[in-house]
Amino acid sequence: MKRYVAMKNKLAFISILVGVCLFAVTVHASSDWRRVNNYFGNTEMRGAKPDPIDGRKLMVMTASGLYRVDRALSATRASNIISEPVNDVFVLGEQLLVATDKGLFASRNGGRMWKQELTNVLAVDVTAGEGKFFLATSSGVYLREFNESVWARMTGILGRANARRILATDNGVFVLTDHELYFMADDMAQARKVFSYGALAEEGEAVEAVKDEEGSESSQSGLVDIFEGYEGIYLAARDGLFVSRDGGVTWQAFQLSGEVSGDISSVVSMIGEGGRELVCLGTSKGVACGREGSLEMLYSGMEDVAVRRLAVLREHGLVATTRSGIYILENVAGRAAPLADADAQCVFKDYASIVEEFVHEPTVRDVQSWAVDYAEANKAKIDAWRRQARGKAFLPAVSVGVDRASGELLHWDTGPNPDVLQKGRAYADWDLRLTWELSDLIWSSDQTSIDSRSKMMVELREQVIDQVTRIYFERRRLQVEITSCAYANTGDRMAAEMRVDELTALLDGYTGGVFSKRTNINSFNHQPRRNNV
Repeated sequence: MKRYVAMKNKLAFISILVGVCLFAVTVHASSDWRRVNNYFGNTEMRGAKPDPIDGRKLMVMTASGLYRVDRALSATRASNIISEPVNDVFVLGEQLLVATDKGLFASRNGGRMWKQELTNVLAVDVTAGEGKFFLATSSGVYLREFNESVWARMTGILGRANARRILATDNGVFVLTDHELYFMADDMAQARKVFSYGALAEEGEAVEAVKDEEGSESSQSGLVDIFEGYEGIYLAARDGLFVSRDGGVTWQAFQLSGEVSGDISSVVSMIGEGGRELVCLGTSKGVACGREGSLEMLYSGMEDVAVRRLAVLREHGLVATTRSGIYILENVAGRAAPLADADAQCVFKDYASIVEEFVHEPTVRDVQSWAVDYAEANKAKIDAWRRQARGKAFLPAVSVGVDRASGELLHWDTGPNPDVLQKGRAYADWDLRLTWELSDLIWSSDQTSIDSRSKMMVELREQVIDQVTRIYFERRRLQVEITSCAYANTGDRMAAEMRVDELTALLDGYTGGVFSKRTNINSFNHQPRRNNV
């Protein structure tokens, strides 16, 4: 184990060192995301990560194959390695393992010759642990020794699980499924469940599968990614993030800021300024980076903000994959740094005094109420439906019938007076029927549909309230910093004020513009300043 860890750390160090040196020559610094030239046309992008063999290149996974791409944006070149839909690639020295929709492909000479080692399996993630390779597939977990070529499916629950991700650590291997996380020690004796997303929801409640915008089936809520950081192991769900700082034994919710929006798809971390860890999330609305409680959305320069996968490009850089492109961002740590730097002079008041300074703004309860009303998720709507369902029993079902017939010019009445001779070739008969379902007074079949809608509305209301509450207090925190701290330069202050206006716009979006209408100012730039140096 120690030999393997030493070899892995040595390779990682060399690749980072080479990448840093070469990247400095090929790519200049930028404050925005920059897209790698679109060599692939309309091919679906599935992921990208730094090439540990050549620090100037990226390993790009697409629906049409695996590519090594020159990441110098001015002259992007790509060399195709394998022509199958690729989900993941792992490189260890000269060995390359490629997980595809059609199985696993392996090369022992750096990609010059290939062999398909597994067929008829949907392989999604591959990594290496204690002398073994591990493969996650939709039909279970496979493993093989470094120097062998035969894969064996694991026994027990992991041999049947729909595995999404595999993380190898010094203590063992974590296997991520849709809603559970399993751990296997180095001896591979038995897998045990260490986290269950279903336990966080209502007991017995099933997580429904839905179709996303691209038509593929996904889970409304579930686990999507796992990453080993410097200060813990991070476990991402579509609607939240969890962290374990004791090797996966216990897990706590990682507090996100109000700015984080969209479904989470990926998580990574890196060492930021001051030696503190910086966490980055890929979401359906961009990338969020920062420390616990203060993440900032970074999407400037991205044409497509629906991030599928993140990878650490180097110490302070990221590569983000969307369906239509690959984006690179340098100096993430500098962009996601706290607004008020360590040298700023801050004079804070007590909280009661701070609240008095913002009496001209709506309270958080007002904003929550407006947002719920705008989303039409108010409980009064469900109550009205229930009353209407009960009152339905007093309203009859009305049916009207008309019967027209033709006959001889002179004919006997076929109605209530059969002895009367009538004249006319056509005659009409009609009826009116009223029907009451009095059983609806006790129970209406519409109640089942209303109960289902009510449950969905409660979930929507909770999501709306959670989002606007986070945004509201994130905005208030920035306002307090601006009024209480002296920034090193006007650019930092301007950036902070623009962020407040951005959060104001988000609150307007959730409330249909009511927030700004009920606030005495339209921009934070018009508010009075206090304690400014």
